[in-house]
Amino acid sequence: MMGKVKINLGSGHWKLEDWVNVDIDRESQPDVCANLAGGLPFANGVARLMHTEDFIDQLELEQAAEFLRECHRILIPGGVLRVLTPDMRKLAQLYLDDPQLFESYDRFTRWQLDYMLPFFSDLLEPEGYAEAVDFIVSDLAGVGVSERDREIERATPVIVRSLPAYPLETAAAAVELNARVLEINLGICRELLVDDELPPVISEQDYFIACRRVSSYEECMGLVALAVELGDTLKTLVRIPFISALLRTMRRPAHAAGFGALQEFLETGFVTFHRIADIDRFLGLLNERMDRVFDHIYHAPIEPE
Repeated sequence: MMGKVKINLGSGHWKLEDWVNVDIDRESQPDVCANLAGGLPFANGVARLMHTEDFIDQLELEQAAEFLRECHRILIPGGVLRVLTPDMRKLAQLYLDDPQLFESYDRFTRWQLDYMLPFFSDLLEPEGYAEAVDFIVSDLAGVGVSERDREIERATPVIVRSLPAYPLETAAAAVELNARVLEINLGICRELLVDDELPPVISEQDYFIACRRVSSYEECMGLVALAVELGDTLKTLVRIPFISALLRTMRRPAHAAGFGALQEFLETGFVTFHRIADIDRFLGLLNERMDRVFDHIYHAPIEPE
């Protein structure tokens, strides 16, 4: 089981199927009862994915640092720690409340998507691949800041009552990916601004320089790992009986309650991945191709000016 475990830290009454759910509250009946601020009861290198939501912001700085060190100890090399915290919403708010930045960022991310998609041109033939590439790469390119970032907190109780655990896991994975992509892409966009405006033409060289100032190949491949994990949750979602009908019946109530973008994301992801015969093969190809994209962006020679 080494490196196979997925751990949900601070699960409360929200438990994830096929995960080890950990919480201090015995009444919530976790798989493991433990005080997360006092050390984690797991051996070294046993987890490939760890998730915690609305917990780390409750810790003092040194407690948070120790908690992260413990997570690092427990994860396998290359494992992913997903941390959801309310502070991530500040990034979306910054983007949504500044009209000039909104316009520049929107144009930059569409340029970035157009830059990335040709790397996938030979992968678009198998049935469902074109839609799935667009679905995943659009998130990695940061196209738009979905309202789901702001909806997830309000929608969580509704989804917990209405759906099995996997749709909520899918939504959480998407929100974390979106938040991290937004932080990196806002930084890249700002590096490209000239007199607070995005130039009419973005050169590949300027794009490379901006990317390398803000992020790294390793960090971006971490985002790809999150995207692949998102694909894994969607793979599970398509296997749940009657989930398609359930998502369709939620359209009108979700929009009426203000959760429309979140519901649309779940349904679009379900429909997209349902069309793919071999999802594991697609995710492997996606990972390989994104590795090629980011290797080019971060390691290709830059011509001296």
